Amino acid sequence: MVESAAHSAGFARLAHWAAFVARLPLDAAFRHGLKFGTAGVLAVFMTLWNKSAEPTWSLFTVIVLCTAQYIGAISEKSILRMAGTVVGGLAGYLLSAGLEQDPWIYLSLFLLLVAFSTAMFGQSAYPYAFLLCGMTTVVICSAGLSEPENSWIPMLWRIHDIGVGIIAVLLVQSLFWPHYAGREFLERLAGLIQLLRHMLSGGGDSADDRSFEQNVAQMRQLLRFGTRESRYFRANLGGYMEILGCTRRIHNALRSLHDAKRFADFYRENLGGELERFQAALDAALAEVVSKNSNAASRKAAVDALERGRGEIIEKLAAMRADPQARSVEVQDSLDFGLRILSLDEIHTDTEKLLGFVGGLTGHGQKTPEKTTHFDVPGLPSTFWITNGIRSAVSATAALVAYEWLGQPSSMIVLVAWVFCALLPVGPEGRGDRGSWTMLVLGSLGILVVCLALIAGTPAMASYSVMNIVIFTVLFLYGYLSFNLGGVTTLMNIVMMAVVGVLGLNAQQPVPFQDISDMFFAIVAGFVIAAVCMRTMWPLLPQNEFRDRLREATAIQCAALESGSLAPEKRFRLALVPGELLVRIRNLGCCPPGEKERLAALVDCLDRFSGNRVVDCDAGHLLEGADAAEFARLSKTLRARFAEILTGISGMFQQRKGAVCPDPAAMDAAAAEFAEWVQGCRLRLISSEAGALKTFGLTGRAARYIHAAGELRAACRIAGELSPGRYMGDYSL
Repeated sequence: MVESAAHSAGFARLAHWAAFVARLPLDAAFRHGLKFGTAGVLAVFMTLWNKSAEPTWSLFTVIVLCTAQYIGAISEKSILRMAGTVVGGLAGYLLSAGLEQDPWIYLSLFLLLVAFSTAMFGQSAYPYAFLLCGMTTVVICSAGLSEPENSWIPMLWRIHDIGVGIIAVLLVQSLFWPHYAGREFLERLAGLIQLLRHMLSGGGDSADDRSFEQNVAQMRQLLRFGTRESRYFRANLGGYMEILGCTRRIHNALRSLHDAKRFADFYRENLGGELERFQAALDAALAEVVSKNSNAASRKAAVDALERGRGEIIEKLAAMRADPQARSVEVQDSLDFGLRILSLDEIHTDTEKLLGFVGGLTGHGQKTPEKTTHFDVPGLPSTFWITNGIRSAVSATAALVAYEWLGQPSSMIVLVAWVFCALLPVGPEGRGDRGSWTMLVLGSLGILVVCLALIAGTPAMASYSVMNIVIFTVLFLYGYLSFNLGGVTTLMNIVMMAVVGVLGLNAQQPVPFQDISDMFFAIVAGFVIAAVCMRTMWPLLPQNEFRDRLREATAIQCAALESGSLAPEKRFRLALVPGELLVRIRNLGCCPPGEKERLAALVDCLDRFSGNRVVDCDAGHLLEGADAAEFARLSKTLRARFAEILTGISGMFQQRKGAVCPDPAAMDAAAAEFAEWVQGCRLRLISSEAGALKTFGLTGRAARYIHAAGELRAACRIAGELSPGRYMGDYSL
């Protein structure tokens, strides 16, 4: 009884201190660093207490899982990590124990399994499980070379230590400042709405546009993680996706609104006040979407204000139709004003939809609907991931042979060779394989510094206290400095190798010099093998990445122009490509002066062309008879000219030397014919009893075509100044 009471009191004190620490007003990055260090020390302590042979695996697990930050992401990665570890461990054991005596079969199957796992990491369903399957196969096969019949022992210890690392991370992340993706989604939504209001007031530029799309991309990830945290969130995922869709459509309409720069005095005098009041109502409605004091009455008032503003504009437009001056407005003025009216009407429609979703954002007081989840079937990897899987497997196989030939100094040689060959090219820095030799030098120097420090501190490192302080400090700095990074960078990978490879030589006994030197030379050898494979087998270079992503974007646009529609996933991809292109431009080498600036301007033009969304500009429902047929013919012709220009610009980087810039003359002629016909059709609509919104719906959609032609014309001018033959290809190792 007394003992039970003592245990209860001990747990109560622990809970009290955990709650106290959780309430401390610390910076988010500082808190993340604390959680990083605490989880690492806890994982190492638990594995050493349980007499584990390789506590480095639990430390590696902590680093990878803590990088995910969110509870939902950590839980998802934990499940996939354990599944991949078990499958990869069994595969590695079966290969080592049963086939190692026949090296040709053994190495061939090892290569195929690692290549398959790496390639499948590039598809969308459970990629992390495939990655861990390949990683565990590499670890178990390299660890089992000395005693293949006992390779089941490292397999079991790895599964055990991975589980210990998962438990340590889940404990720390759940007790101290838990970071929930669902809450973060709502916070980021408030930021997106604020940016939309800023654009509505006349602000915003291309950098804000790219920031908006990057935030939307991150929020899509938050939705996936949020489904792991909340049943309500999971059941209402479709509603949250629609919220993102509404914000993106509003953003696109605001971009069109900024393109409508001309505002004739006739429209300003007749509609200036009504438009200002309507925009003010839109701004108030957007603010209501994320207001903490929002309720059913306030949302209804915002919707009523929008409807009143829209009604005033429609009445005024109908009255203006009888004014003789309406027929004398210049073509460009009528087009831009139509685009302004169309854009505002689209913003109004999606803002009302957002207001309708506000009541379901938090889920308070609502019953959680039941929804069954389905199993996602893994898809096929892209060509890049197939080639990346092959060369990564070759790198790992070469390292495995070198590991045996060098007398098995350290199995880190195999892991490093595989990790860097598989993951370095897809880092967020956008350098691809071009930085492989640089990373070899920098990584080797960094590991050398850590090893020298470890040699100098060998006597002290034999102390558990000193070792724990070192591990905590390194992990704290790792977590603190990496908190705001958008992915695992090359530098982070190098630091990870240092932590798990060198500091992971635990303090159960003083660390021998031979172990440290073996670890250093193994990591450097792994770097060398990976760099050689990366630079000789399908090298991934920034210029080729630029070419391929530009080809991807233009192919999506051309397909949409031909079919007249754009699937949501393609639209989403098209929005992200410009940011990826700009990253690759910054890493180009051998460029003539000013070339990077011209390439960035070209990307901006193509991005603004996409923002006009001409594939969504069907006006058939606004017209009748011959006018509807003529609009379809002229718009189809113009879309075909657009596709020719896009294909020509993309082809410049395919042909390299002797590339010819496309001539926009045919597109300009088609755009002029389209504008002339639209002006005549507009006058016929004014003379008829057609509704005012039909008239401006037509001119607004036509304006998007005309603006799109202007952007492609500017893109052709910039493309004519480029010299792709100077930097396309691989000119230096």
